[in-house]
Amino acid sequence: MDMRIAADPFASSVVFYSPEERLRGWLSRQINASSFFVVRVVFVLVCLCRAAMIAPWLAVKEILRSILLVQTSSFRSHKDIAVPSSPATSRASTTLLSSDTDLNSRCHHQSTASFSSIFSAEQLELMKNADVEHTSFDGLPADPNDEDIIIVPSLSIDRDQLECVTGVTYYEERCLFALFYLQRPRTRVVYVTSIPIPRSTILYYLELLQRTKGVAVEDALSRLLLLSCHDWSHRSLTEKILERPRLIERVREFVRPGVSKMSCFVCTPLEKRLALLLRVPLHACDPSLDYWGSKAGSKEIFLEAGIPILMSTPLVKSASQLSTAILDLMRIPENLLVKRVVVKLNQGFSGKGNALLSLPVLDYASGEHFNEVLEALETLQFEAREETWDSFKCKISIIGALAEIWVESVISSPSVQGYISPAGQVSILSTHEQELKGQCYLGSWFPADNRYRNALQQYGRLVGESLAAKGAVDRFSVDFVVVQYENGDLGVFAVEINLR
Repeated sequence: MDMRIAADPFASSVVFYSPEERLRGWLSRQINASSFFVVRVVFVLVCLCRAAMIAPWLAVKEILRSILLVQTSSFRSHKDIAVPSSPATSRASTTLLSSDTDLNSRCHHQSTASFSSIFSAEQLELMKNADVEHTSFDGLPADPNDEDIIIVPSLSIDRDQLECVTGVTYYEERCLFALFYLQRPRTRVVYVTSIPIPRSTILYYLELLQRTKGVAVEDALSRLLLLSCHDWSHRSLTEKILERPRLIERVREFVRPGVSKMSCFVCTPLEKRLALLLRVPLHACDPSLDYWGSKAGSKEIFLEAGIPILMSTPLVKSASQLSTAILDLMRIPENLLVKRVVVKLNQGFSGKGNALLSLPVLDYASGEHFNEVLEALETLQFEAREETWDSFKCKISIIGALAEIWVESVISSPSVQGYISPAGQVSILSTHEQELKGQCYLGSWFPADNRYRNALQQYGRLVGESLAAKGAVDRFSVDFVVVQYENGDLGVFAVEINLR
């Protein structure tokens, strides 16, 4: 083991790059928009003279080509910026993953995969190799005070939705609370990210740990390993890790067999595959239970637990079905005065999969207005600025959507957070008030208003018990809206479950 790296977690990621990759990275950092024209000229000259150049200059040409591609991508909305794996990395992948020799190439091609399903064809092929029997919780460390925790804060969701989230790479810092596990004197933490976390950010958490728990910053750093993929592309962190067998090997060298586990922000078959390669148990909700964290699945849980919800349509898979479902929803007598509905993709993140529909003024109680509603769908107000009706309609056909009545008298959007242990015990951790911009999450403050805090905790426990009965574990949260009626009374309605 490299003792210099073990002693300095901020320098750990440099070991995962070949000399060619380091040179490429250095050149990329030196080049900015003002020098882009010069790079193009040099690239053209190299290409013209390539026949007369000796072999080393061909490597320089390839480096310049990659720089040109990166710079060109940065001028095109920064989409899918990725540096190809070097031959050395590919050889290492063949050695480490002898049972899956084409894993590296499949993961690399995901950066240019088109939107064809929730996951690309390459991802789906990779997921088929996930061995379900190795993802049980029987191997979790017995002593929570003496364990190694691998934190993989990956957002393994549809890439189109990732691109709609501003600063999505920095969402990986949302799990930095895991650094507080270092208050246990024998616990060690590995934290992997797409890009390096600023040293000042890490020290902020560790100094807070020192002030509140008396854990010296130096001691915490000695038990912390920070790793980065140095990859700014709009792909999930787990995909990037799977492309880097040397990074996986570095994690395996750091953690102790038998007392290690992996925790992630979103669990999919990709995370299951990574846990298998790391040879550690995965402490997360099984991907087969993802439906219960979707919009439609959440409503089934709420109805099962007897929790109030807002009226909505069933899950649909086309624009015509959505138009029909909205008409059926509006024919319900209680909804005749509703002016707007919110259309939600069944799988969304941070409110970016939502769109507001202003309903045309029609007599919904009588007559057919299918065409009018269908035409009105083209005027949806999308939360994601990049979204269009054509792209949204495509997503509806793939992952489904539902429409929910929009209540104008909402005064608050609180949430409750809970935890389900591997033994199925439910604990309510906290409540908070969400700060939203439109329907997009910006932040929160703790705790929720005391007028309905107890109701949130009660409903949260009911949801947790229902999820536990279905086999869910680890963290979950439930979002609500609070409505104030004309007489001043408050109504609390559950909106959705987040299995993360």
